Amino acid sequence: MSRYVDDLRVPTCVFEAAAWQETVKITCPHGHSVVHDAHGLWWWCYRRRVSDNFLDLCRTLACSQCKDAGKGVVRPASVARSREKPTAELPLPPEREWKRALRRIRS
Repeated sequence: MSRYVDDLRVPTCVFEAAAWQETVKITCPHGHSVVHDAHGLWWWCYRRRVSDNFLDLCRTLACSQCKDAGKGVVRPASVARSREKPTAELPLPPEREWKRALRRIRS
């Protein structure tokens, strides 16, 4: 569930970020970062049955740039909402699935 900071709602999961038309920025401890469209990242989590909570994603994802550099598996330092343009693309959910998910939340 979202939380409020200074009377502004702040998403705590990818689904909320997608519903509010925001992007998600993932940053590793070595400074690498990627910005995903929240809809595509939510669909990725949904299909793999992975929690889309920002804290849980820190334990699930790994930095591909660090892995390619031979540093092994490096978990993200932060997963947070963003207003930046996406730098990586994931397939978007079918419109039917997205609307079904919205109905589940609103009911």
